[in-house]
Amino acid sequence: MTTDPDAQFGEFVVAQESFWTARRDLLSIDFSPCLREALRTGRAARSALRLLAFLPETHTMDHVEDVVTAAARGGAEAVLALDLLRTLDEGWLAMTLPAVVDKAVASADNLTGLAQTLEALGQQEARDRLRGAGA
Repeated sequence: MTTDPDAQFGEFVVAQESFWTARRDLLSIDFSPCLREALRTGRAARSALRLLAFLPETHTMDHVEDVVTAAARGGAEAVLALDLLRTLDEGWLAMTLPAVVDKAVASADNLTGLAQTLEALGQQEARDRLRGAGA
């Protein structure tokens, strides 16, 4: 890396153009299955969450169950997932999360992590629903 400000700015411009070209190309294809797989398995989940942060929030809404699961898993990806979830409309989350809770309870999938996620989001009704299911 050079210390010349003009050269550094030139490198930044080239990198930014590459990023926006890659983003445009990505949006032109259906990459949802790749995101879903990354979020569900934890393999490349952080990359998937970072990508969602650059996309319109409708993409996060489409993958809300998987983003909640990523948050509930904890670790480094939990912070990214919580940040994404906090960008969504609170009322929409309040309507959507009960179904996510019901599915998690049915599969007994990391209920402690889910409870912590719901608390962090301030979604008390969904948290109470989880508590009523014994978690």
